[in-house]
Amino acid sequence: MKNSRIACEVVQGINRISCRETMDGDTPETYIFLLNRDQEIVNLIEKAMPGINTTNNLDFFESVPIEYRKTRQQSSVDLLLDILNNYYYKGAVVNKADIFSNHEQLNNLATRRKSSIWHDPVIKQMEADAKIKIGHKEVEFL
Repeated sequence: MKNSRIACEVVQGINRISCRETMDGDTPETYIFLLNRDQEIVNLIEKAMPGINTTNNLDFFESVPIEYRKTRQQSSVDLLLDILNNYYYKGAVVNKADIFSNHEQLNNLATRRKSSIWHDPVIKQMEADAKIKIGHKEVEFL
């Protein structure tokens, strides 16, 4: 039952991706990566979508035409780490809002995400390593 539910969600997701853009009533090819160890899920997807091409090739990304590949935007946590490690000096006390407002990608995050990013395990590790001290509104660089 669990596998059929997962397969159903994957099929629905693939179909939603495909229908976003049509050209003369046809949809462009859609490439997805599914990290999965259960072959039954793949079998169910193939049954629900006859003619779908699947592969177990780990170099699959290299077979996707270049025009379909998108460069991955740096994650907000990675960007924040880069900022925290490179832009502030020891002893600085910086308002959290200023960190976000000075960087477009971080500034565009939803308010809830801006709050939760400080609880990311990597950021918490920086605090545990005594590199930063995270306050309610400020970050102190130790």
